[in-house]
Amino acid sequence: MVKRLIPLILLMVCTPLWAATISVKTDRDPVALNESFRVIFTVEGSQDEEPDFGPLNKDLQLLGTGQSSQLSMVNGKVSSSKTYTLTVAPLRQGKITIPSISFGRDKSPPISITVVAAGSNRSQSAPAAPAANKNLMFITSEIDTAAPYVQQQIILKVSVFHRTQWAEASLSEPNFEGVEMRIQPLGKATTYDATIKGKAYQVTELRYALFPQQSGELSIAPFRVTARFPAGVKKQRTPYGGSGGDPFFDNFFSRQTYEKKTAVSKPIQLRVKPIPESFTGKHWLPAKDIQLQETWSSDVSQLKVGEPVTRTVAIIGDGVGTGQLPDISMSETNRLKNYPDQPVTDEQSSSKGLLSTRTQKFAVIPSQPGKHTIPAIEVPWWNTSLDKMQVAQIPAGHLTASGVALTPATPVDTPPAVVSGPEDETSMDNPLVDTMPVGEAGINKLLLAIIGVLTTLWLITLYALIRNKRSPATSHKTKSGDNKANQKAALKQLQIACQKNQSTAVRGALIQWAKTRWPQDPPNNLEDIAMRLPTEAARQLNRLSTSLYGQDKDDWDAQAIWQVIKSLPTTSNSPSDTNDDSLEPLYR
Repeated sequence: MVKRLIPLILLMVCTPLWAATISVKTDRDPVALNESFRVIFTVEGSQDEEPDFGPLNKDLQLLGTGQSSQLSMVNGKVSSSKTYTLTVAPLRQGKITIPSISFGRDKSPPISITVVAAGSNRSQSAPAAPAANKNLMFITSEIDTAAPYVQQQIILKVSVFHRTQWAEASLSEPNFEGVEMRIQPLGKATTYDATIKGKAYQVTELRYALFPQQSGELSIAPFRVTARFPAGVKKQRTPYGGSGGDPFFDNFFSRQTYEKKTAVSKPIQLRVKPIPESFTGKHWLPAKDIQLQETWSSDVSQLKVGEPVTRTVAIIGDGVGTGQLPDISMSETNRLKNYPDQPVTDEQSSSKGLLSTRTQKFAVIPSQPGKHTIPAIEVPWWNTSLDKMQVAQIPAGHLTASGVALTPATPVDTPPAVVSGPEDETSMDNPLVDTMPVGEAGINKLLLAIIGVLTTLWLITLYALIRNKRSPATSHKTKSGDNKANQKAALKQLQIACQKNQSTAVRGALIQWAKTRWPQDPPNNLEDIAMRLPTEAARQLNRLSTSLYGQDKDDWDAQAIWQVIKSLPTTSNSPSDTNDDSLEPLYR
């Protein structure tokens, strides 16, 4: 038995210990001097020792700790994580550094947090308890700026203060008057402790990101919170009653009673400013920060003519949604071809607001040897912190290709094809076929002749199958006719919506039309529809989507959308006659 255990013990001793990955974050930033907040340490992997949180005592008071573990197995690979949640209170104002904490040989990265004076981080309604603190509960609402620009992110914070634990509570939804508003919740509600005028309160806080879509006066209605609090224990006689004071019959039972309390916040008034005249960019983009990044799949100084290289360009916006980020385009020269892929977007939310990313990939193919210039990419934006226009930029670069020229140095007239994607793989042009050397012309003619013969044989076979199965084909034609009628009606609705030039109506009509065109796998948003359409149609739908969710309201073309949709060929599973005379032209 001992001999069997020795190899196992040796294996455990000799197995290398992988270093743990430790991350740290806070649930809020900034915080007030009289408020508590949470510091969350997450350990991915195996840690050497339990952490020592002693270094935190320099600027923070430790109020409580908690921990949880998680073990998961994916494809046979086991991973573990452990989370330490610390509730702390700041001991001073200013910039406080949460120092690096040792978990044995591994350490957490240091981070900083801003501590402000009690109540000074409340821009509209400073939390002042009611007179004599007689009420169990009160509520405040506040924003981080009272004079935002149109489409600028506003952080709305709603805080409910209560001194006694409630049994249940409900909060009203945000309500606005004055201008159109886009709203997005920022995570789940957080709780922390605060001291106001010597009284301890528990605070429940919710945050929202607001994006006003028009300039003008805006009113945020008061928030209302209703909660039930324990009111005491009440004794009641049992239904059996009493008998001469006999304790056996004089039975009482106790019942917890509750009282309902309601609190209302103050309304908030603000003025939304229009786009400043000093902004000269094509797309209005107010943000805290905009960054452009690029990467290449290969060394651009050692490329070969005719071989593609992938360029990835990302625009990262702090304080904007994905719908506000502009399209990224790459200028094409007469010596370089580029084929854009469908963009990929990502949107993350935190207590500080939204952080969005739009990533675009390009397949770049040099057609001439030598040194090529890659034009700069520029995105003008409005810095809401500095209140001025700035330009995010990827400077012009160069790539060098070697080899034999594939084509003459003339401008490229053919439209770019998408690099990847299920809808475009079958129709994507191969740039190498178009630029094949003249010496291989004979091979090309032979291939075309073979393809012609095979196509003729296939058509003959298809004709024979249709004649042998005339009845099933007739049944299929009946079903197709129904789908054709549905698609025809959907096209008619789209035409009417485009005539009215109403973006929301056009969006709904497009989704309804798409359900008739792809009944087996219907898309449910503009992005899904665009991925199934040719390049020009997809571009028009993306412009409409951008206009609906944060871009210039006029930056879309109803007539262009109608033309590209009407000109689409019919599909086998949903035939449609887009050239029917009953569909009148959009504009006469």
